Amino acid sequence: MKFFTILFLASVLFCCGKINKRAVEGHVMNPITGLPIEGVKMSLVKTTNGLPGGEKTIGSAVTDANGYYKIEEKSMKAVYLQVNTFGNYHPIGWFKDGSYSGGNNFPIEKGDVQTVDFHAVPYGNLQRHVKNISCFNTFDEIKLYYDGASKANYGYNIGMMTTLTGCIDITTNPLKMTSDYHYFHWAVTKNGLTNTYYDTIFVNASGVTNLDIFY
Repeated sequence: MKFFTILFLASVLFCCGKINKRAVEGHVMNPITGLPIEGVKMSLVKTTNGLPGGEKTIGSAVTDANGYYKIEEKSMKAVYLQVNTFGNYHPIGWFKDGSYSGGNNFPIEKGDVQTVDFHAVPYGNLQRHVKNISCFNTFDEIKLYYDGASKANYGYNIGMMTTLTGCIDITTNPLKMTSDYHYFHWAVTKNGLTNTYYDTIFVNASGVTNLDIFY
């Protein structure tokens, strides 16, 4: 009788352990290209709610070749999912239920399996070549504007970048930018007439991408 009692208790504990186990999973990827990002460490961190002792990592995983990770843990109470700094990438943020949220930590709620993705894009370099190819006179003017990017606009501040006059031919040094679609426009004034032009350029993750502004 004693043997069966012990066996019954062990079965109950085993079942409860399985029921209480929770998991968080997802993908780390570049949302612009759809490519996965391998080798990113994701950690579950338990907070102390202001008490001494700091944070404690209770589980972790590294994304595989498909950018996938999964972490299982019995308790999801007061737990954050944390992404570690990785490589030559610019973080966009956590993606869950169709919306983004920023920061390195994402609060995890109780649930059997939760799906939380993280998006990031690599960096590239952009070089501008601004040339007045049909110069009227020294009063020719160009006002160059940066209008942002499709996902992450690291590199330039949105708004007017520069005003240049005369018969110019200028090539800038390469500037580190997110590998993304970036939007520009410029207003050109010649002989008292102003025309506005628009361009979209994709900054590659490798090498230097050129933006030619010929007017």
